[in-house]
Amino acid sequence: MSVPAAFVLADYWPPLQLLLTGLVLFIVSRLRGAVTSYANEKGRNLATKEDIAGITDKIEGVKADYAQQHQELVHQHQLTVEAMKAHTQLSLAAVESRLAAHQQAFALWRKLLRNIHEESAHDVVKECEAWWNDNCLYLSPEARQGFLEAFWGVYDHAALLKDRSNPTAATENFDRIMRVGEKITGGVALPPIGGRELKSVTDPTP
Repeated sequence: MSVPAAFVLADYWPPLQLLLTGLVLFIVSRLRGAVTSYANEKGRNLATKEDIAGITDKIEGVKADYAQQHQELVHQHQLTVEAMKAHTQLSLAAVESRLAAHQQAFALWRKLLRNIHEESAHDVVKECEAWWNDNCLYLSPEARQGFLEAFWGVYDHAALLKDRSNPTAATENFDRIMRVGEKITGGVALPPIGGRELKSVTDPTP
């Protein structure tokens, strides 16, 4: 007698169901592992891309800072060069002016000597005083002081000649006036104008 198929399936269904369930669970487990692995790898790749992006941003930021600092340094260098050029040009102009001033002082000193015993001596003294007021800063300290002493010496020379109480005063005064020529010619070395030189011209008296 043959057994109906339904009864045979009913006998094998529970084990088969268990097997199918296990197989499904196995497949799901493997899929879950694969998905998890994929997600982790995807996350690592994303993290790596983010890290690279962050590093790239930092590198670009450093490049930008360096470029800005380089431009600032170039600008400062250009300013320094321009300042040095201006200072050099001013120094050259000052040298020319000071050379001219020493030449003029020398010519006026010789004029003082030519007129020291003349009635025009006081007029020449006034001319020298006016010139000294306008040009004394261009003279060296020795030339400046010497020229001042020269025209004041010429101004006093006539009175010293008349003063019989001190017969050597006029001679000493004339010798001082004569030595001024060496001070003027020696001033061609043209030392720079400094604080002491400026202070020395605040008092117009010899």
